[in-house]
Amino acid sequence: MTPIEQLEAEVAKEEATLAAELERAQGLWREVSTRLKALRARLEQAQASGADVKAVAPRIAALELPHLHKGPASQRAEGLRHEAAAARRAASAELRRSIPEFTAALARAQHKVAAEEGAVTQQVELAKAVAHQVSEAARQLEAAGDEPLPIGNQKPRRTDPRVRMQVKIDFTSDNNFYSGFSTNLSDGGVFIATVKLVPIGTHVDLFFRLPNGDGIEAQGVVRWVREIDDRSPENMPGLGVQFLNLADAAKVAIGAFVREREPMFFPD
Repeated sequence: MTPIEQLEAEVAKEEATLAAELERAQGLWREVSTRLKALRARLEQAQASGADVKAVAPRIAALELPHLHKGPASQRAEGLRHEAAAARRAASAELRRSIPEFTAALARAQHKVAAEEGAVTQQVELAKAVAHQVSEAARQLEAAGDEPLPIGNQKPRRTDPRVRMQVKIDFTSDNNFYSGFSTNLSDGGVFIATVKLVPIGTHVDLFFRLPNGDGIEAQGVVRWVREIDDRSPENMPGLGVQFLNLADAAKVAIGAFVREREPMFFPD
C-alpha cells in the first residue's frame, strides 16, 4: 500500500466513525423535533378548550432546537471532495478512452511474441536435427572402422555452402594434420580443435600459417566431428577436414612440417 493509499484508508475509517456518531445525533434531533411539534399542537388544543396556558405558552413558543454548524474546515473539505470526485470521474473517462488503444497494442505485442516463440522452436528443432545427424554419422564412422564415408552417403543439412576458417598450426596446439590409409598426406587433412562444430559434409575454405611462416590456403570438406565428451576430457572437440585438390606447394610445406611433428591418424 502506497503512503497516499494508507492515508486515504485512515481518513475513510475516521469518516466512517464520524458518520455513525452524526447519524445518532441527527436521529436524536429528529426525535426531539417531533416531540416539540406535538407539544405545540397540544398547546393549541389546550388554548382552544379554554385551558389557562398563558404561563407556558411563551416558553413553548421560545423553544428552538440547535443546528449543527459546519466550520470552515468542513466546508473546505466538502468542496475538495466535490473537486476530487470530478477529477476522478475525468480520470476514469480518460482511462476508458485509452483502454482500446492499449488492448490493440498488447495484441500486436502478443502476436510478435508468438512469432518469436515459433522462430526459437524452429531453431531448437533444427539444432536437434543437426546434432542427430552428426551423432549418426559418427556412429557410421565407428561401425566402418573410422573410414571416411563417400560424399554420396552423406546427407548434410547446410545453410551456407562454404565456411571460412583460419587455423593456428604449431608444435603445441591441438590443431594437427592427419593422414589417411596411406602415408600420402593428400589422402588426409587437418584436425581443427574447436567447440564451434559444423555438420559433416560442410565445405570449408582453410587458411593457416605454418611455424616456418609459410601461409597455406586450401579447400576441404568436413569428414568427421568429435563432440565434447565428459568421459574423455583429454580429447579436444573439433572437426576433421579432408583436403580437396591440395596444391603441390602446400603438400611440400605440410610434408616438411609433419616430419618434425607426427600427424594424427584418425580420432578415437
